[in-house]
Amino acid sequence: MEEEKKLTKAKFGIPTLDLALGGGIPRGSVILIEDKVGVEPAPLVMKFLTEALRKGEYGYILSTEHPFVFYSGLLNALGVNPEIVTETRRLIYIDAFTDPFSWGEFRPETKYFVRNISDTREVNQVVRSALLHVNPQIQIRGVVDSFSTMVATSDIEKAPLAYLQHQIAAQKKTDRVLVMIVHADAHQEHYLRALEHMVDGVISLTKTELEEWHTFRTTLRIQKMPEGEYSRDEFWYEFTEGKILITKR
Repeated sequence: MEEEKKLTKAKFGIPTLDLALGGGIPRGSVILIEDKVGVEPAPLVMKFLTEALRKGEYGYILSTEHPFVFYSGLLNALGVNPEIVTETRRLIYIDAFTDPFSWGEFRPETKYFVRNISDTREVNQVVRSALLHVNPQIQIRGVVDSFSTMVATSDIEKAPLAYLQHQIAAQKKTDRVLVMIVHADAHQEHYLRALEHMVDGVISLTKTELEEWHTFRTTLRIQKMPEGEYSRDEFWYEFTEGKILITKR
């Protein structure tokens, strides 16, 4: 059974990154993608979802920051027709961004909405309803974009942490993988460290200044993974012309 899990790790479909991860992300994991101001993590998590679709899996996006048109643009850039994957319900968009403000004119063609993202019970119920059509034998990958917005808009300080704890238990039970974007510089350091200790893995994206060229590049580093060997090296990360390029720094 353990060997079977190793063979079914969730890959990004980016050979350099998958190799650095020791073959991919183990099933049953919750992973943080930490970014800082000036870095856009969305192409990386969308690549993670498009690889799921390519493998015959399903995916969902719980968005607190962008309308669907933002993600459909990335899907197109990554070579996936957003209309096909949404019509077949292979990829589910859950809107926790526009509906709280009743901005109906911005709604994509979807029936899954979260009206109060600080209500973790509602969030869990909507996600569960959105995935009822998926055969239990088929793997599902999820993305939360972003956990930081859930924290910022929550009236109850502990509610987002309770949601995270619930998701950690849920992924373990179902062998699913959940990737959550966290804006590192939006949180106090002790809070960020607590998040990192709770989850199974952390991948950080940081802007690095090249002093000799007076330019900036994005650095990717794997800070933590739940099992096996993973690379402690730093990598250059770039998204250009629909491709994600990751090279050793």
